[in-house]
Amino acid sequence: MPKPSLQHIVCACVLTSCCAAGSAAVIPAEDLEIKGVGSGKITITGIRDGVTLSGDVEIPASITVMDGSKPVAMPVVAIGAEYRSIDNHPATPAFYNQPGITSVTIPASVESIGDREFLGCTGIESFTVKEGNPTFHVDNGALMCAGDNSHDMVFKVPPATRKTWFTVPKDCETAPWAFADVRNIKKIRFYGWSALYLPLLGNASVTEFEMADKDDSYTVKDGIIYRTDDGKEGSGQYEMLVRVPPAKYVGGTFRIPAGVKILSDYCMASCRFEYVDFGSTPLSLGTSAHAATPFGDEVFRGSSLREVTLPADMTLGKGYGSPTAMFMDCKDLEKAIINMPLAKTGQRMFEGCTSLSSVTLHPKTRISTYAFYGCTSLKRINGANLPTDDSAGQFARSGLTSFNMGSAWTSVPYDMFMGCESLREVTVGEKVSGINGWAFYESGLASIDTRNVDYIGPNAFAGCAALQKIVLPDNGNTLYMDLNSFSSLPEGCDIYIDRKEMRYGEPENSSEEWPDAFDIEPDAKPVIYSSLLAPAQFIAEYSQLYIPGATLGYRQWPGRQQEMYSYVLSVSPLSQGNTHGIITIDTTPLINGVEIEEIKINNNYGFRNESGLWQSHFPEAVDGNFPVTLSYTVNGVAMTTVYPASFNRKVISTTTAADAVEAPHATITLDGLTLRFPAAEAWEVTDVSGSVVLSGTAVLADISQLQPGIYIARQGRLTLKFAKKPLL
Repeated sequence: MPKPSLQHIVCACVLTSCCAAGSAAVIPAEDLEIKGVGSGKITITGIRDGVTLSGDVEIPASITVMDGSKPVAMPVVAIGAEYRSIDNHPATPAFYNQPGITSVTIPASVESIGDREFLGCTGIESFTVKEGNPTFHVDNGALMCAGDNSHDMVFKVPPATRKTWFTVPKDCETAPWAFADVRNIKKIRFYGWSALYLPLLGNASVTEFEMADKDDSYTVKDGIIYRTDDGKEGSGQYEMLVRVPPAKYVGGTFRIPAGVKILSDYCMASCRFEYVDFGSTPLSLGTSAHAATPFGDEVFRGSSLREVTLPADMTLGKGYGSPTAMFMDCKDLEKAIINMPLAKTGQRMFEGCTSLSSVTLHPKTRISTYAFYGCTSLKRINGANLPTDDSAGQFARSGLTSFNMGSAWTSVPYDMFMGCESLREVTVGEKVSGINGWAFYESGLASIDTRNVDYIGPNAFAGCAALQKIVLPDNGNTLYMDLNSFSSLPEGCDIYIDRKEMRYGEPENSSEEWPDAFDIEPDAKPVIYSSLLAPAQFIAEYSQLYIPGATLGYRQWPGRQQEMYSYVLSVSPLSQGNTHGIITIDTTPLINGVEIEEIKINNNYGFRNESGLWQSHFPEAVDGNFPVTLSYTVNGVAMTTVYPASFNRKVISTTTAADAVEAPHATITLDGLTLRFPAAEAWEVTDVSGSVVLSGTAVLADISQLQPGIYIARQGRLTLKFAKKPLL
């Protein structure tokens, strides 16, 4: 028989049963949080902040909402949101912590209820289901629903029931939280296989189990439920530990009884002992030799364990993957040693273990999804290795202060360090090529060097209030960033971008358009240092942006966009007899912290002359555009900018010559006796006195009629100083 869902139990099978409604007061719609208006069906997801319910309450059968300009009554079909979600983890139960409620009436329209929706409602004495509800009914005081394969399920026992014992109806399963918060029931009677579905999460009252019929497959000894060796009558082999009464052993050590070979789902969940002795018989988490259904999930969930060591000879049953939520919500657990050679921890293995401060994993154990979610006392971990491919949130909202990813990690998974407020430093491994969405969302990260990272997902660093330094070094590859990769950064955060190309979106579906990868709040002004010549397209308006020199064309936001250094390139006069010449580059830092380290011209290293200027001999006597590469540091961070066509070289072979004497931006070029402008816009040529000698709007301008001399060509902020040479 398949297990009931632990995430969100949705009941849809037809079952006609009801109880008469009482005189409960319908909860006002304005007191409720809802969703699903557009679908025509309402889900109640919670109680509005500040609202306290008390007495006998009735859930409304419908809620009137506005559909355009018309009020429309839409049926309430569900109670409770999804159990888990990335943005709200974990989701708060709909009626969480309303101890003043004494009874609940459920309308006929409700088809599904999340399995935790009444946690903390410790005053509920009874449930009522209105006539006509096909899914829910009341039996023996408990809220029941239709389960899998037409089997009913004990969904919720009233926490304040005065009964001291409860019988699980024959052929019934039990929802995980059915007995949560129940304080008076001490004994539970069950029929046969129903024992396998007695999770009893959140229960601290049951001290005894009792068989309601003869079933050779199950037995009770000293109040504990066992499964015998495939039901062999009289075998006496208690092969599987099925369920220990949560309140039978309080404090001290619980010893696994001799002969037990397999630990079943929930077998020690919510138990109040502090230590466990696994004995000398090798134990298995998994399937029995005679059962196809896997076991071993949530074995200790919500228990009072303080320390635990899983022995090295503990194994997984055949075909069994990894135990889910094995120690989840063990809030007293301080130390765990996993000598068991697990390939993976299993999802949510230690989630919610708020006292856990020391964990040692088997060296080959991978860390699964949300394995350490909410472990606020965990500062470091030993033995961590590579996570599974589909893992996420391994350490979300934990107490980690630092983490070294080593050489095994290839990416930072989704949500991995989300909400880790104490996290200050993460060493990104050399093989890490991607940082996925929400990886460091709202963490305490102070600085990070992304090394070989080529992709940064949505909201990866959003809301990092302590972030002071981000380095995106050059690794020869394009950097891809996504929506709000760096949103809500604090004032004073320094970002160093040393890439030659950046694009928006995932590599397989990227764009040159950037919808706010850096979404900066107006009151926060992080400082962004970029080696890119044109970064404005992906950096939000309110950042303080420094870019390399010679980029006047990108100063559309004065006061926020500034140059790191000036860059002026001069070429010695050229003639038919002087084809090599000298190139001089004048670089002047315009902000503190900039140091020019090296200059290459057409891949030839330059040198400093006696005046401190960078020079290089002109390359071979060939025509073309020649790049200049500037290597520099900004506050000690290495960066490089490449000007792919800094100047145009044309070898002169005519009797009338002209030279580019100074080309600060290399966008206006001189080709023989022809000036070439970058666009058909207004331009002018002046002599050294400032008098206009030529003007026009064409891309090409003929200077053959000018007298020999020195001239300056201008188009907007672009300039070119050139010499018209006399006849040879």
